[in-house]
Amino acid sequence: MAEPKNPIYDALQTKPEPYRAVRLFFADGSRQGGIWTGKVWWSEGGAVHPDQWQPLPPPEPDQE
Repeated sequence: MAEPKNPIYDALQTKPEPYRAVRLFFADGSRQGGIWTGKVWWSEGGAVHPDQWQPLPPPEPDQE
């Protein structure tokens, strides 16, 4: 089976590099942007406890 292009990771098992912007997924089904600081998950001004995370895709180049 092929690897997904943008996999979702378990937040307890795997962490992204610190301060990289990611999408966080929570037990209640909500999602929000956040980062891993190297010690805690952080989003919208405070520490959070996501179940999963996903790298954000790279920004699209400006089309002029």
